[in-house]
Amino acid sequence: MCIDFYGRQQAEAVRRRGDSVRVGYVSPPGGSVSSVDPIGLLRGAKNAEVAELFIEFVMTIEGQKLWNFEPGVQGGPQHFALRRLPVRRDFYVSEFKPFRSEPEDAPYEATEQLIYRSHWTGSLFLEMSLIVRIMGFDTQPELTAAWGDIVAAGQPAAAMEVLQDMSAVDYDTALGRIKSTLGARDKVEELELAKELGSRFRAQYARAAAIARGEVTP
Repeated sequence: MCIDFYGRQQAEAVRRRGDSVRVGYVSPPGGSVSSVDPIGLLRGAKNAEVAELFIEFVMTIEGQKLWNFEPGVQGGPQHFALRRLPVRRDFYVSEFKPFRSEPEDAPYEATEQLIYRSHWTGSLFLEMSLIVRIMGFDTQPELTAAWGDIVAAGQPAAAMEVLQDMSAVDYDTALGRIKSTLGARDKVEELELAKELGSRFRAQYARAAAIARGEVTP
């Protein structure tokens, strides 16, 4: 999961380094949210008049072109595509499409928007951050190695099932033990939980890799 322009910029950077298409970005229909970045003026700004003029420019069509036009085309950025989706509805017209860095994106025409139910996950922001960190960052070397073996073996179903097992951090666990541990604000207890979960995922990734290599049976 990632923010759209992060993903798009990374894909562009990979292509720029070696003309590779191994990294791409997709906004899943029904699983994505389109939003915009705010812009405002700080109270007491010393150059308020200039700031107001800048805000006005950003909201013009010329300002919006900088957000999403390809570099080098008239009205676009000079060096790199910013790959941001402009907020103005009238930006998404056919005459601009050939010049846009994301010509197929049409946020105002999306028919399947993600419906966010805050009562499901609104209270689990810190808990999900911990889970993502443990699953993908703390254990990144083991995950990378396992994924390499699984891909080399043709992604066998048994190995994929073990790799993708999230029972250790399922919804009930996140809402229960993980939430209570973080809520206690005891760093020692939090570190012990992270260590325990990290060890579990490392073992899980190692088992998935072993299955892919044919060393163990599922």
